[in-house]
Amino acid sequence: MTHNEMIAVIEAHRDGKRIEFHNKDWDDVTRWNFTDKPRWDFSVNDYRIAVEPRRCWVKWDLDGALIYRKYEEVHPDVSKEFGWQLVVEELR
Repeated sequence: MTHNEMIAVIEAHRDGKRIEFHNKDWDDVTRWNFTDKPRWDFSVNDYRIAVEPRRCWVKWDLDGALIYRKYEEVHPDVSKEFGWQLVVEELR
């Protein structure tokens, strides 16, 4: 990690963002672990701001095919009246 990346993740933690880490030697690079209290040992671990799942609103046709997708919020009344459904991606 660069100095700027280290500073950014520490500031994000100070500001209340969720932080994840992985051990450089043991963990697969795709496996990130949540921590409430990071130790900030940059020689052993990499740290990042936790990735938030993406949310989008979708509409389906009668056959179940996707016909429209939008990433901005849809008012709850509109979602019921016009058949919008909220979809949240699964993070692994």
